[in-house]
Amino acid sequence: MIRATVSALPSEGVGPSVLPAQETHGRGRYNQLVQQGFLRQEELAIALSEAARKRLDAATCLMDRYRIPKSAIGAALAEFYRCPFLDYDEQIVVERDLLKNLSFDYLRTNHWVPFRRHSSGVDVLIDNPHDADKLLDIRRAFPGKTISYRVGLRADIERVLSEVSGREVGDPINDILGELVSEAQLEEQQNATIAAITENDSAIVRLANQIIAEAYRRGASDIHIEPYSDRKETAVRFRVDGSCFIYMKIPAAYRRAIVSRVKIMASLDIAERRKPQDGKIRFKLSTGQEIELRVATLPTAGFNEDVVIRLLSANGPRRLDDLEFSDETRRLVSTLAEKPHGIVLCAGPTGSGKTTTLHAILASINTDERKIWTAEDPIEITQDGLRQVQVHPKIGLTFAATMRAFLRADPDVIMIGEMR
Repeated sequence: MIRATVSALPSEGVGPSVLPAQETHGRGRYNQLVQQGFLRQEELAIALSEAARKRLDAATCLMDRYRIPKSAIGAALAEFYRCPFLDYDEQIVVERDLLKNLSFDYLRTNHWVPFRRHSSGVDVLIDNPHDADKLLDIRRAFPGKTISYRVGLRADIERVLSEVSGREVGDPINDILGELVSEAQLEEQQNATIAAITENDSAIVRLANQIIAEAYRRGASDIHIEPYSDRKETAVRFRVDGSCFIYMKIPAAYRRAIVSRVKIMASLDIAERRKPQDGKIRFKLSTGQEIELRVATLPTAGFNEDVVIRLLSANGPRRLDDLEFSDETRRLVSTLAEKPHGIVLCAGPTGSGKTTTLHAILASINTDERKIWTAEDPIEITQDGLRQVQVHPKIGLTFAATMRAFLRADPDVIMIGEMR
């Protein structure tokens, strides 16, 4: 579950309760990384901004974007908070009786967990040992006890809580993979048939859900599931900020099961492996939020199928000022959008922000005086005041047919989602 790493350790019982109650948020926690040359100050600012925008823990963003070692981040946090950094370690068991009067949902929301008793008090793992509200709650939970604090990453605290609570909100991805590997090895030892592995197996269902949830958490635009022939592992890649990277690999025995699971979720024909298929998934996150996914399957070499899952934005339109345009570009786009004639063409690779940009432009001119029609596939962002049409090629409602209908519907502005 957790283990201590190199840091300046205060004496037992001395913790952040004697430090300033309020943390200087943001860059202060990671200034040591800049001083040690892991990244520049402007890169740190970009990483913190990205973390806030994508609802990620800043430490996770620094590790993923700049490949900063976890140990270096831990040392920076220990230096800033003046208390030990604890890393995840499965060999130390959380004393469950410490949790008997605490809600797991509360602990997950507030990012702390008591994990060990000592002679005079309790050791607590927490993401922000300067948060006065959290420290007050902890003292109320353990009145009269000396609290020794350890700082940890939010992802590690979540792993601890998920393990202790019996995987109440979904298993860490490595645990699920561990189950798959063990089952695959057992199948091989017993010379069992791979046909016994199905898309409805508990681990496969949880694995598919966890991949989607993690892709959303990391701000990925696409998920690529890429099976290979023979005994090669199936690669799962995420596309974040325009670039793909390998997120995980799945044992070869499960390549068809994971693909079939996604096809079931998208209401596709799992028996049809010879031609491409398209579908959609409405997926509910553990927070209760629903997101929409667009699924495409393609037959590949070795009688395999690749799956590409597109995560669609579920938010409202953004403002032009939020798109990080230069002042000159923003003025130019605003001027063009206000003109009563002409065409604005928005081009770019998948996931580059075309739909976000177009809807930001429409939002800037969306007034009662204008009639605005849109043809989209799918409708990713909704706006009051726009008349939005979902094209449906199977019934003949194509972009071209919709465009012709718009011209007879008294338009002031028309937005076409794709040109094919």
